[in-house]
Amino acid sequence: MKDSINNQKSAGKIKFLLMLLSIAVGVILFIFLINKYGDFNPDNVGLGLNTTTVINYSESSALNAIPDENLSNTFDEVVEYVVKDSSNYQVIWIGASQLHAINDYHPGEKLAYHVANYENMQDGVLHTQFTTSNAGLHDILGMFLYILRKGAVPDLIVIPLVYDDLRERAIQQRIIKDIKEEDLLKLSKNTSEHFRQALSNTNRTNYGVSSSDVIIDETPQKELEDWIIKSFGTIYPRFKKRKAVVSRLIADYFIYSEKVYSAVYGSVSASGGIRYPRISDSLKKWNLCALNDIVRIADEYNIRCLFYRQPIRPTSSSFYHELPEYDHFYFEQVEKFKRDSNKVYFADLHGLVPVNLWGVTNINEPDVFHFKKEGHQLLGEKISKLTRDILSK
Repeated sequence: MKDSINNQKSAGKIKFLLMLLSIAVGVILFIFLINKYGDFNPDNVGLGLNTTTVINYSESSALNAIPDENLSNTFDEVVEYVVKDSSNYQVIWIGASQLHAINDYHPGEKLAYHVANYENMQDGVLHTQFTTSNAGLHDILGMFLYILRKGAVPDLIVIPLVYDDLRERAIQQRIIKDIKEEDLLKLSKNTSEHFRQALSNTNRTNYGVSSSDVIIDETPQKELEDWIIKSFGTIYPRFKKRKAVVSRLIADYFIYSEKVYSAVYGSVSASGGIRYPRISDSLKKWNLCALNDIVRIADEYNIRCLFYRQPIRPTSSSFYHELPEYDHFYFEQVEKFKRDSNKVYFADLHGLVPVNLWGVTNINEPDVFHFKKEGHQLLGEKISKLTRDILSK
């Protein structure tokens, strides 16, 4: 009997020690991850190695904006600058991370739109820029609507087109949160419904969370958890960075999952490069609704549109989709816009940036989207010449 009791006590002590050991290991691992990944910015996960998000300034005023949690936190300063500016012409670039990121960045280097500012200085043109990482066409439309509502009505908008953006169905929450009913009234029926769906998902209480996981406010459990979190944050300030750690771990999961997926399921081209599955017709149609509305709304405001085929790394084996299909879709759509409106222009800048001016992705594959300062110089010079020609007509 005593042996049985002693065995139970020994087993209890072992369990208790294992529990303490687990807690200690967990705390050590947590501190390690906080110190290693606490400053991680989720927006940078798609930029690739040694690629940096850049803001350029005119004196102390930012000329390009990238949203954080929402548009109003960061866009309003640049919009206000545009509204107050006395230049003869206003040009606004709207797009994704290629426009706001520089590979192998050094302080003082300029993004393409700011290069265009210097090139068009004698023409009385101000170039500004609004971008968000991984922007789809609905995100670009959302940013355009916000800019217009805030009173910035440019003479010309510059928008890059890339087939890869057609993969996007969701609208980013940081954009949708600043869309108002008056913005939706500008949209066609289909596109308005797309935005309303996104708004519904954003505003839905506990969206995507099981009811058993929901913690109701003002309960002892919630109060205890709030106290623990606040206490940890006071004792160890970097505890507040825990969301960055979670974001980094999720990002690593998707990065390496993508690498495995590419190796196992990707179709291999004749040149040996991996290509991802083609974009469905339904996704093309979904995104084309947004593209149509951009052109229509710009026309209503008497704004000219310069669409350009975004530069990609000039090696077809590293591109994500079949280039002939990519060419056909966008050329066909833009040609239709040009036939229907004298305010729409198009430039094919596919091979503008030489292969030696590009970076690599987070999984050490050739980066087909982000380039070095010299690439921004080439793009800025090209767009500035097109801007001069368009505004002189």
